[in-house]
Amino acid sequence: MEKLEKEYQIGYELGINLIDKLVVVTKEQPNVNHLAGVLSSILNFAYFSAPNDNAVNELIKVCKENAKENIVKHESSVDIQ
Repeated sequence: MEKLEKEYQIGYELGINLIDKLVVVTKEQPNVNHLAGVLSSILNFAYFSAPNDNAVNELIKVCKENAKENIVKHESSVDIQ
C-alpha cells in the first residue's frame, strides 16, 4: 500500500472511531449538530495548517467526491429484496 493510501486509511478509520465515540458519549446516533461540530473542528485545523484557502477547498472537493463514491459502492453492494 502506498504512503498516501496508508495515511488516508488511518484518517478514515479514526473518523469512524470518532463517530462510534459520539454514539457512546451522546447515547444516540450522531445528529447534524454533532457532525457540524466535528467538521468545524477539522476544518479549523485544515484552514490553520493549509498554505491557502484554495488548498482547503481542493481538500474538501476530493473528500466529497470520495464520500459520494463510497456511498455508491455501498449501495450497489447491498442486496435489496
